Amino acid sequence: MSFLQAYEKEMTFMVNKQHQFTLLHDSFSMEIQEILTELAAIYHTSQLLGANGIQVKGKIDKRYLLLPIDRSQSLVEKMNRTGQFILTNQTHKYRYLTFKETSLPLTFTVQKPRNKASN
Repeated sequence: MSFLQAYEKEMTFMVNKQHQFTLLHDSFSMEIQEILTELAAIYHTSQLLGANGIQVKGKIDKRYLLLPIDRSQSLVEKMNRTGQFILTNQTHKYRYLTFKETSLPLTFTVQKPRNKASN
C-alpha cells in the first residue's frame, strides 16, 4: 500500500519493514492535508491511466509520482510554503525553488507556405 493510499484511508504505513506509522488526517496541518489530498487525486488519476511508477535504472519504482504539467508549479509553490520541501537530484538538494515570470527561451512560429504563382 502506498503512502497516499494509507493517508486517504487513515491506515498504518510501514517504512523499511521496520517502522509503522498510523496516518491520521489530524496528524497533519491543514496546509499539508490539502497538498496530500491533491497528490492522492493525482495518484488515482495516474492509476486509472495505467501508470505503474517511474522507471529508475531499468526497473519500475512506485515511490515516485509524476505531477501534471498544468498543476506542477502551483503544487511545488504550496510545498515550498510549508518549509519542509526538499527536491533531490544526483548531486544537489534544493530546499526552495523560485519560479520566474519570464518568457521561455525558445520561440517559434508556424506558417502555411504561400502558393507559388504559375508563369
